[in-house]
Amino acid sequence: MRTRNRNILPILFDALQIRPTELGIERLRQSILNVSATDWPLILRAAEHHRVAPLMYRNLSRYASDETPPQILQQLRESALAYTQRNLFLLQRLTWLLDLLDREKIRAIPFKGPTLALSAYGDLSLRPCGDLDLLLSPDDLVRAKDLLVAEKFEPLFPTSSRRESAYLASLTGEQLIEYLKWQREYHLIRRSDGLNIDLHCGIVPGSFALGLGHDIFFDDMQTMKVAGREMPQLSPESMLLVLCANGTKDYWSELDRVADVAAVIEKNLEIGWDVLFNRAEQLSIRRALLLALELSRPLLSEPLPPTVVREIESDRTLPALTAKIRGRWFNCDGRRGGADSALFHLHIRDRWRDRLRFFSRQFVPTVGDRAAAPMPRALSFLHYVLRPIRLFGKHVTRT
Repeated sequence: MRTRNRNILPILFDALQIRPTELGIERLRQSILNVSATDWPLILRAAEHHRVAPLMYRNLSRYASDETPPQILQQLRESALAYTQRNLFLLQRLTWLLDLLDREKIRAIPFKGPTLALSAYGDLSLRPCGDLDLLLSPDDLVRAKDLLVAEKFEPLFPTSSRRESAYLASLTGEQLIEYLKWQREYHLIRRSDGLNIDLHCGIVPGSFALGLGHDIFFDDMQTMKVAGREMPQLSPESMLLVLCANGTKDYWSELDRVADVAAVIEKNLEIGWDVLFNRAEQLSIRRALLLALELSRPLLSEPLPPTVVREIESDRTLPALTAKIRGRWFNCDGRRGGADSALFHLHIRDRWRDRLRFFSRQFVPTVGDRAAAPMPRALSFLHYVLRPIRLFGKHVTRT
């Protein structure tokens, strides 16, 4: 796929503009003319991998239908329709879920998912959604989990092995609370209708050493009206920090994360940039925020404010990070781990103490460590001895 990046890269960026300008539309049409028949399957594959098929379909069908092969538009249309049907289902279930939590006096803020599609894109059909994400306090998270289990939901550990899943399912009481304080999220699924719900008391797990807990988002919470119901939502500044943290966690592996950042900026032209940068500075994610803004620039109809551009251009680490990420976008094998990812997470940190904190967190025992060697609570300190050994063995095996 890398041999054809020269043809694929322009059309991917040009077809993902959130608010296409006349110049952008003309650029899109010209980039399509440079695409050969053998490039289109790769473009469709990339669109599905990066979860941007609905946005690409909107732009190609509305602004470049004459230049785009009919069969390509048809495939994109079918994909976009399937995502729209899923999003409508999720929005309906979100209303039910918020009502359920409200009755129990549980405060929750939905983020990502259908609320982001509506608040940022202004169109439920333009952003694929797979599940419902809610931000709660740690105490409320346990209550919400128990409430959903009573509604026929069961725990889901999508990235865990069978042994790890069994260990996690066995956690109760203080052990469960300790796990949630570190992992900051709990996944549940209802098999009868395939509804996935992710409960969060923070944005990323503690191992990433990014201090975005629940408490920093409730103070500036806003509301939006959806189908006649008031729904809580994050402020634009908080949403950008959330997207920045999520993109950083996953090494910006998919383009939909970048499109989300661009959509929030396009929808909220009066973003409090000073507020945003002050909060990023306090949370030690200033460079991560600058990278998110730099990655989103090709998708914006208007340039970022000059002060923001100067901040981006003053960071000498960003060009190399940006080039590395853009190069990985076309290697659609889904791999995110390894030394390459670890180096990225070290370089994205603002200060040396932040890098040391991230490095030290890698030696905290994981679920895999505890599941592999179950021990009584009194001997659990031995997991800190076993962790470096297992970590070394894992990387030696991978090598």
